[in-house]
Amino acid sequence: MHHNHQRSKQNKNLKLTSKNTFRGMPILTSHGALCIPYLDKIYNTIEMALDNHPRLMAIRVDLRFPKLKAHQEWGNVIQLFIRSLQSQIDCTTRRKQRLGEMVHPCKVRYVWVKERSTSVADHYHLLLLLNKDRFNWVGTTKNKKNNLGSLIVEAWARVVGIDYNEAIGLVFFSKDKETKSVVSHRLDSDSNSFDGDFAELFKHVSYLAKEKTKHYGEGSRCFGASIR
Repeated sequence: MHHNHQRSKQNKNLKLTSKNTFRGMPILTSHGALCIPYLDKIYNTIEMALDNHPRLMAIRVDLRFPKLKAHQEWGNVIQLFIRSLQSQIDCTTRRKQRLGEMVHPCKVRYVWVKERSTSVADHYHLLLLLNKDRFNWVGTTKNKKNNLGSLIVEAWARVVGIDYNEAIGLVFFSKDKETKSVVSHRLDSDSNSFDGDFAELFKHVSYLAKEKTKHYGEGSRCFGASIR
């Protein structure tokens, strides 16, 4: 597919698209042009996740910092967050295996975007991709449990050095506006609905590639994804 590219004034190396499709799938450009390299990275990350787990669950999560720590320099905070989440998942895997339970492994893949839309501190938008045979829903986060939602909150709590109850208010799961339930996409490579489900997921997360709220030239990356 050929795209008419316009160039970013902020970063001339990033080609943009304002079209409403990418690789034949719908994308969300109503709030501004999307960066083509970022769209490619999102697409490729989903593909790699499907190579690991042909039955995939995907969720969108926002992570914010506690006010007192909002302006600290955090370095590779997202990598630390993912490492903590993966470590907890692996720990529960081993625990279940020791008890003789049949448990599916789960490698976490992800896309992250750092945003600063006003003068407020940076916050992060993430797409998390997990084995649907291991995690089929997020679950409640009100109390610390071994469900996915609790593991995500606990990982953020550990990374920013706060307790679980404080972290609950800083982790936001993308929810359906009408039902108020967490939006989770489920892809099954063997399903007849796979192509449509993939396209729906890609459309939902395509706005992570938007250019507007990025802030270049501050010495820190604003977009990344798992690479292996």
